[in-house]
Amino acid sequence: MSSLIKNTFLLAAAIGLVISAAGCQSESGTGTLLGAGIGAAIGQAVGGDTESTAIGAGVGGAVGYGVGKHKENQRKQSQTPAQQQNYSPSDSETIEKTVSFENSNGSQSSVTLRYINGKWVGPQGETYSTLPTKAQIKAAYGS
Repeated sequence: MSSLIKNTFLLAAAIGLVISAAGCQSESGTGTLLGAGIGAAIGQAVGGDTESTAIGAGVGGAVGYGVGKHKENQRKQSQTPAQQQNYSPSDSETIEKTVSFENSNGSQSSVTLRYINGKWVGPQGETYSTLPTKAQIKAAYGS
């Protein structure tokens, strides 16, 4: 295979990877695809053969995955507790969520909420439009 055809093929493959990455729903998936594409291009440029290209794609994909996963973790940690807890499942889902909190005397308590017909329902029948915070649960059930 001529060098021009091989390079054209690799460029098209790299462009395809970048376009695919745009459709990924996770940063780790996007990072993997972008890293593999960039690694393949670098491997081809340095080694000029299929083996170098494959090694570059593998190393680049692994590095890209790690960078993407790190970004995902940072994004999750930067969310406020309210953003993390305001999950509203679909009405057809049956979900239970246990919220634990510390009482004023230092003991621990837990309350299990159920998601029913679009609302979170507590053990005493009270309802919440979104998943309540620990402070809300402590106010209702704490001692």
